[in-house]
Amino acid sequence: MRLVLVALLALFTSQALAQPVGSEQRSPFTDIRFDGDEAHIEIDGEMYVWRGIDGIEYAELRAFAENLAGELWQVRLGEDLDWVLIEHGTPAGETVEMLVSPIGGGEVQTLEAVPMTRKNRQLFKGRQIMALMERAQQIRDGKIDVRVAFDELSIAITEHHAYTSLQVDDLDALIEAEVGRLDEQDDWSSVVLAAQRVICRLGDGHARADDWDDALPEGYLPVLLQHASGGVVAFKKDRSGFVDPARPYVTAIDGLPIEDWTAAASAYVTDGSPQLIRRRSLRLLRWIIFVREELDLPYSDSVTLTLTDGNGDETNVKLFVASRRPTYGDWPRTQTGVLDSGIGYLRLSQMTPSDELEDRADDEDWEDEQLMSAWADELHNEIDSLRGAPAIIIDVRGNGGGLRHPTIALMKRIMAADSEPVVVNAARAKLMPGMNRTPEESHLENRMLYPECWQGWTEAERRAIAKFKKQFTPEWKPSDKDFGDWHYMVVSPDESSPQEPRPVVVLIDAGCFSATDIFAAALGELPNVTLVGQPTSGGSARSQRHSIEALGIDVRLASMVSYQPNGKLYDTNGVAPDIAIEPKPSDLIGETDSVLEHAETVLIDQTR
Repeated sequence: MRLVLVALLALFTSQALAQPVGSEQRSPFTDIRFDGDEAHIEIDGEMYVWRGIDGIEYAELRAFAENLAGELWQVRLGEDLDWVLIEHGTPAGETVEMLVSPIGGGEVQTLEAVPMTRKNRQLFKGRQIMALMERAQQIRDGKIDVRVAFDELSIAITEHHAYTSLQVDDLDALIEAEVGRLDEQDDWSSVVLAAQRVICRLGDGHARADDWDDALPEGYLPVLLQHASGGVVAFKKDRSGFVDPARPYVTAIDGLPIEDWTAAASAYVTDGSPQLIRRRSLRLLRWIIFVREELDLPYSDSVTLTLTDGNGDETNVKLFVASRRPTYGDWPRTQTGVLDSGIGYLRLSQMTPSDELEDRADDEDWEDEQLMSAWADELHNEIDSLRGAPAIIIDVRGNGGGLRHPTIALMKRIMAADSEPVVVNAARAKLMPGMNRTPEESHLENRMLYPECWQGWTEAERRAIAKFKKQFTPEWKPSDKDFGDWHYMVVSPDESSPQEPRPVVVLIDAGCFSATDIFAAALGELPNVTLVGQPTSGGSARSQRHSIEALGIDVRLASMVSYQPNGKLYDTNGVAPDIAIEPKPSDLIGETDSVLEHAETVLIDQTR
């Protein structure tokens, strides 16, 4: 069941990450299978050979899709037909005319007014998921052709990854080292772990081999670990207290320093910012049996933690290995409201709509635009509920990302009405087959990034981009032959922007990632905003999936290089706070919140 859930989540997530821009998600068929030069499609329970759609011959549409999407042409014709037709200049209506013929031979016939629906596409995707899962299980149960698997991985990285040369000088040598390390091991788990080790060296915070943790043995650390001021803290999985009330810090596991354990785990963690490596390595220690194997330690069903108070008082605590992996959950759990000091507090724990709003959208069959509009309204209502507060704290600690809509929605409510537009992100897309260097619209629209030639800019925004370009110096310059034109994300004030903006503190930490990195950097550009806490993890990749057939998995790789306004990459850096402050151990179990208290002090001083 776990494998089923992981596969479902991975496939649906890939759509959110890699869906072509400017398209709906509809289909006239509920299944498609490619057989040589033919495509066999299912309409109303019958299978046909696809001959054409709305007067376009299938052969013409296939050739166009191949030119547009390269090796992904079958995926785009099947999953993203709306997008292909839009790019072709013949967008589909509510219904289409399908030209088909019986499989095996027979006269061509016309099926009129075939509905183009989201439901058809969902049925199609469901069948795809089941077929992929069956194939994946067959592959996992057999031996792997190691050379074929790594050849596929090498091609995917070389042709599609935006950060191929960021940190790896010789990809071939890296892969050969991993192949040599495998020796005669050709089981699925060993090869997938080797692939994960390769991908982690690329510096892309989003990159990974999907389902790689399915290769890990069961057996989990029964506690949670997190860094705070003074060292690594060990606390109970329900956050009800420390493992030892008097000794919060863990200095060793089974007699080995905690640093040895995190170093072993880091081989499977993106070689990104220091804070990303530390956070993810500590979290990976939950798979304690696996990390023991990496350290060549013998198996044991127990684990001994060496705990200290930080002043020399030390003790050993023996715990049994757990059969279920503990989870960190959302933290902190404070709710939006006005604090006792009178400062407004807005808690933003995720960059996606709430479950309740998603359920409503499903029940009422909303289009994506309706859902995004309703979500923006929710965000506006939350900040409006703090209208009487003289200053605001926006808490995004632990927010792992999602979409960029909150950045736009909240930034407009914080920036001064008379302020100039602000460039908050600059990026370039890795050129794929069918992509023009200078697009009329945008390669990166689903990240709210547009080229300088985009017709949607206002004159003020054009001036802001021109000014930004003069002072912007990227720390790492991608080659012009492999990347498209620069794209920009710009935020402008509107009628909701205040005449007299209030002081704002944004609380950040290493749990902030992806869209939350963008949020922190964007708001940090405003003169009335102070970033407080710890550096974010750093990641902005527009991650896309690429199939490794020999392993029965997909790998996720960055499709763009993305920069902060200061010229630093998001990946490998993260966003630095204006005021750095570490949480206390007691903050991790809810007894205190010293970072929030410090933010209150900053704002009280600013409003006096």
